[in-house]
Amino acid sequence: MNRPLPQTPFQLLIVSKTHLGGGFCVGGIAQNGRSVRLCMPNQAGKDHVNKEYEIGDVWRIHDYYVPNKIVAPHTEDIVVLTKERLRKSDKLVEAIEKLMPPVCGGIEQLYDGAVRVAENGILYIGRDQVPEQSTLFWRPDRHLTLKGTNTRFRYVYTSDQGEFYLTYKGLKPADALLPANTLVRVSLARWWKPEDAIHQEERCHLQVSGWFDESSADEVPLDNSSPPEYYPEEYPEAYPNDYSNSYTDNYTDNYTDLPIAVVTPTRVPVTTDLPQLLHQYFGFREFRPYQQPIIESVLARHDTLVIMSTGAGKSLCYQLPALVFNGLTVVISPLISLMQDQVAHLTQFGIEAAALNSQLSEDERYDVLRKMRNGQLRLLYLSPEMLVRANTIMLLRECQVECLVVDEAHCISRWGHDFRAEYRQISSVREQLDDVPVLALTATATRQVRTDIAQNLHLQNVVEYVAPFDRPNLFLAVQPRQNGLQQVLAFLAEHRNQAGIIYCSTRNQVDDLTAALNEAGIAALSYHAGLDDMTRNENQHRFIIDEVTVMVATVAFGMGIDKPDIRFVLNYNLPSDPESYYQQIGRAGRDGDRADCLMLYGPDDFRTVRWMISERPADQQAQASARLQHMSAWVQHTGCRRKWLINYFDGETAADECSMCDTCLAAGDTQPSGSDELTAYAQLFFTCVKQLNEKFGMTQVVDVLRGSRSQKILSWKHDRLPTYGQGKETSKKQWQQLVTQFFAQKLLVQNDMGVIRLTETGKEVLDGKQVLGTFKLAPTASTYTSTTTGDEGLFDQLRTLRMRLAREHSIAPYMIFSDRTLREMSAHLPKSEAELLEIHGVGQRKVEEYGEV
Repeated sequence: MNRPLPQTPFQLLIVSKTHLGGGFCVGGIAQNGRSVRLCMPNQAGKDHVNKEYEIGDVWRIHDYYVPNKIVAPHTEDIVVLTKERLRKSDKLVEAIEKLMPPVCGGIEQLYDGAVRVAENGILYIGRDQVPEQSTLFWRPDRHLTLKGTNTRFRYVYTSDQGEFYLTYKGLKPADALLPANTLVRVSLARWWKPEDAIHQEERCHLQVSGWFDESSADEVPLDNSSPPEYYPEEYPEAYPNDYSNSYTDNYTDNYTDLPIAVVTPTRVPVTTDLPQLLHQYFGFREFRPYQQPIIESVLARHDTLVIMSTGAGKSLCYQLPALVFNGLTVVISPLISLMQDQVAHLTQFGIEAAALNSQLSEDERYDVLRKMRNGQLRLLYLSPEMLVRANTIMLLRECQVECLVVDEAHCISRWGHDFRAEYRQISSVREQLDDVPVLALTATATRQVRTDIAQNLHLQNVVEYVAPFDRPNLFLAVQPRQNGLQQVLAFLAEHRNQAGIIYCSTRNQVDDLTAALNEAGIAALSYHAGLDDMTRNENQHRFIIDEVTVMVATVAFGMGIDKPDIRFVLNYNLPSDPESYYQQIGRAGRDGDRADCLMLYGPDDFRTVRWMISERPADQQAQASARLQHMSAWVQHTGCRRKWLINYFDGETAADECSMCDTCLAAGDTQPSGSDELTAYAQLFFTCVKQLNEKFGMTQVVDVLRGSRSQKILSWKHDRLPTYGQGKETSKKQWQQLVTQFFAQKLLVQNDMGVIRLTETGKEVLDGKQVLGTFKLAPTASTYTSTTTGDEGLFDQLRTLRMRLAREHSIAPYMIFSDRTLREMSAHLPKSEAELLEIHGVGQRKVEEYGEV
């Protein structure tokens, strides 16, 4: 039976956090002084387990139990069911010493003198003297120094009797020296012995799992914010940090068991002629805007901050300099799938690149480490967690690191939409690499976020490039979600055989919509954190190679892929902020051709996002709420959608109308009757709202006006209202446009249940006391147009040939030739290698590999 602890509930001070599986092992001290280790139900295989806890936090644990299988000395485990964050401790070291006083002195003081020393100096506990708990705090009487051995990274306690080793298991970068009397947390590893050591007893090795810098430990500000709601351990479907494809770098790396000697690099010399490199390796005749000056800044070893929209060519800004540098370019990347995709792409170009992450086999990992030591890599991709490990830093010190690239740099900023605490540690690594120059890149960052990035990374004399935020090839449209499935089917009917992504807020929505699309005869796949790794990876692969063209996913999908020919992004729900939205639609049309972006939204979306915001740390909620208000304003905006977005990101636009969004299209097209008075539409609509006693939503009002015979209309006898059928000449889509105008002019308000009511200004319009202007209704014809050009028959043949080559080479089709390249070929099929080389995106490397095209 599971045994409840005596105190229910109780308060807990978080004092340690280390990697465990896809999440974290979190340790705390209860108010009675007992050490506690926090678990969650069914946590095996789940990413980001215990991510919400931070060292120094004080939590109240409400419901929990102690699991059956407690093996001494590991008696701390409890399984948490519900909990509540209270505050941040303002006197962390003082609190630790009061709750769990440390032992002081040499290693003989640890665990009541039960510590033994192995032949190789490793400290451990044996079966004959098992302590009551596996954790304690220690103030050593001598310095602890960092040292690499042939098996792992350790702290060394040196006495007259020799050197004694404790494995380091902390998250933060290891200090080279922990001075005597530092407050150190010591824990015991699980019972272990080598498989081939039949007669050796099992041991628990001693570990350093953290320490506290008392010069700054008491400077943590007290968090006086009100406590958030309970955190259910089984995360809800709409949990805001649902990054299912996140890095899972949690294994122990035995870096230092490789030969220490670094051999001379065996690289083929490359030219510094940048245009020649661009064409030879990447197939382009000329740089895109901003690329060349950014590359020159990087090569001049300047700290450089780049804000460049998705699809504008950020990756090239560090990939090409890596060909010129003599040493290693290290790229901090947020997702494993993104690393893998980039490495596969670069390898196809003949560029020596590798990723170091937890999905590598043992042989693959050692191969990467060998190449690093031998100077055979130009680019190395790492997650921020992997970067800040002490053993990673030691390895990088032995390499010639030329440039540190921080991709998705907005994750550094607490003012940004996707803050990740791990990114804030990158600056400390830079210092340990002798202040190697930094290139920070992101697609979305306001001025405040840019300032925060530069300050946190300690960028010196930074050269900043802010490219235009505009993506003129993206068509932007917004519709209230009424019959969501039918709206999606109508949209997909206009994008047959085109690759696209449909984003949903929750996993249940993803599964339901995927099933409905498949039932309707549309081949679609799903992607979210609830799927196992194998299914997610397989679905992503099938989408990338164009085996299936429609992917229905949570926001976990997309950040880790580099597929340039995505022709549409459909947001089934309202995104939480403009940054997230712009990042999501930025995955479409990266080849420069037109792509369509449609957002559906409903009142329930606002409730979902507000709930997500309430689950965030208290210090992030105000900013997140403000960004939601901006998102709401954009949805209801009656002017150019593109101009609004560009202005939000501190950019500029030349024209007032873009002709590539639904509002500009509405302004440019009229019905045969010409411009219509908005006041007349408003009075009819408001009259119907009043006849419905202001108790229904927009859908019911529009159905009444259009004379619908739906069950809901008939059951409520709304077909007997005077306004029934009075607006049937206006299409449902046009009524949606009009209602958007009414909300934008603050004539209507809507509660969380979707019920609409008139404002005081709306009542004045209804009573004829105020007159509105004119408004041009958009035509009812299709908004979307085909982007296919050239000889369609030849184009299809070339795509078929590209698919065959992709399967033969086990890569994505776009890595061979993009759709844009194929369209140029279908318009003028090259007759020679020289003609082929003249086509956009074709370089000598591709001709050598795929010359039969």
